[in-house]
Amino acid sequence: AAVRTEARFGVFYDHYRRRFWWWEVQVLARRLLLLAVYVARFAARTERSYGVLIICLGILFGHMLCQPFRHSMDNSLESLSLAMLTYAAATKAVYQDGSIVEAMHNTIIAVLCMVAAIALWDVVRRYALLLPARLRHYVPLPLEH
Repeated sequence: AAVRTEARFGVFYDHYRRRFWWWEVQVLARRLLLLAVYVARFAARTERSYGVLIICLGILFGHMLCQPFRHSMDNSLESLSLAMLTYAAATKAVYQDGSIVEAMHNTIIAVLCMVAAIALWDVVRRYALLLPARLRHYVPLPLEH
């Protein structure tokens, strides 16, 4: 029975670390939350934009903290994807009526900064064992495979 259950439902949890078997439910819930905020009626457009931005920041923070995937490359790619989603939400919130050229220039700079930040995070996480013991608990240790 366990083999049959794993064959049928393994696609939903197999690529996550064992203690994050439920992460796919969280992914669906965050999509529903974003959709609910996006379609909700707000008095001003900026309220919706800032609501989406706050949710995106929470999602990105949660993912960076948990690192739920079994493989670090999957976590890095998901982090990059969520960072870009967060940046898109921030751009929408800040540049409601601003210049599109200025927004494009800032987008290029932000993309480069996000890639550098994620690469730095990955390096710090990989070398966490070299940190002093009092700092080690702030950085998730390398993932089990």
